[in-house]
Amino acid sequence: MGILIVSSDQEAIPLLCSALGRRNAAYTWNQAPSDSDSAPLVAVFDQELSDHQARIADLARHSPWCRCYVIGPGTATEHSGPERARTAQFIAKPFDAAFVAQRLVRDAELATLERGRRTVETRADELALLVQSTFEAIIGLDRDMRIVSWNNGATRTYGFTPEAALGAHVSILTEGVDPGSSHRRPERRASQTTRCRADGKQIEVLVSRSRVNGEVPGSTLEYAEVSLDITAQAVLERDLLQSQQLATLGRISATMSHEINNPLAVIRSCAAWLKDFADQSSNDELRETADDLELASERIAGFVDQMCGLARRAPVETTRAPLSKTLESALRMVRPRAINRGVSLSVLGAHDSTLDVEHDPSRLSQAIINIVANAIDAAAERGRGVWVKIASTTSHVRIEVEDSGPGIAKEMQSRLFEAFATTKPAGHGTGIGLALTREVMAEHGGEIHLSAREGGGTVAVLEFPVGQARRSP
Repeated sequence: MGILIVSSDQEAIPLLCSALGRRNAAYTWNQAPSDSDSAPLVAVFDQELSDHQARIADLARHSPWCRCYVIGPGTATEHSGPERARTAQFIAKPFDAAFVAQRLVRDAELATLERGRRTVETRADELALLVQSTFEAIIGLDRDMRIVSWNNGATRTYGFTPEAALGAHVSILTEGVDPGSSHRRPERRASQTTRCRADGKQIEVLVSRSRVNGEVPGSTLEYAEVSLDITAQAVLERDLLQSQQLATLGRISATMSHEINNPLAVIRSCAAWLKDFADQSSNDELRETADDLELASERIAGFVDQMCGLARRAPVETTRAPLSKTLESALRMVRPRAINRGVSLSVLGAHDSTLDVEHDPSRLSQAIINIVANAIDAAAERGRGVWVKIASTTSHVRIEVEDSGPGIAKEMQSRLFEAFATTKPAGHGTGIGLALTREVMAEHGGEIHLSAREGGGTVAVLEFPVGQARRSP
């Protein structure tokens, strides 16, 4: 509705309507108030209406752009005042219909502009509230990829305050992350990448970035980026995949255990009989052959236990026994591997290995085999040296395995202990060794740490208490 006139005056109002008609102005004349009247641009009320002040106040609340007038006898001075000026202007009777019509038409045009401005401001406020309320990170970037806008979701996701983020290069979100550079000029698509929070923690995010269409005067906004933290989802997906892999491994290991252990029992029985016969006949060569058969059967049994142990953890059974026997058993199994790969395998600090330590010899031996075998494979690529060092305190034992290999690849640093994660070629590794080793150390109340070796290579440390080992639930 354009101009609304509410008055019962049968003399002045027809003249005003005629003047408005000559100006092609849209108007409505009601002789009595009506609740069905839509919000006008300009409202003219007769002073004789008992509720005209209430209607003006209502328009001021709900249609603040509306220009209101009151017509009546007297002069504008008699009806002036601060309160009147804020709500409505007075038109004294009699009035010049043409002059008043021109004034009303002009105010209708101004009210149209004011209504448009307020609509835009309201929409802008709503959009700003929407942007600030969403949990996604919404970031604005300029041509140089510097941050020009930063919402509350970005603060929650990345931990940077607006003061720290605004004006900074978007690369602050990728510091310390492998340069798969998420701050390059973007394509119009969503992609999963790794970002870094203010506290240094790395998170997985789904990022979409696109060029802003159109320009805002005075604005440097060039790109709009929306990112969503999917770290928990990524971990859940990896855990689900690993569970599926472990379920498959469980089925395979159950079949393998049945098919291998039966003939393995025969081999062990034959090896024991052969050893007794060698002792009776004092045949050293036959005794060595029997020892080789026994060692080979232990390696096969250990591999079967490794597969079954990863798929279904059995309770650990510890005993207080010399660490030297466990270490010797493990190294005896991997020395042929070192010889075949041309790697020198040395043991340092052997005197500490004579300690009696509470542990599960079979499980701990398998953990040592896994670490030393990995070190041998790494050293075979470069350096060709592996060193095993035993150290102890009154409370803990440390088994350190150093190699002169190429070190840990960057892409594997965050996945070292994931089952089936390996950089070895197909057929040269299962990717379950480190995962199983961490389980074994946890069963013994200890930990495993891997770090870079000074001069190149890797240092693996197995550390666990000398006393009672922790039992699995």
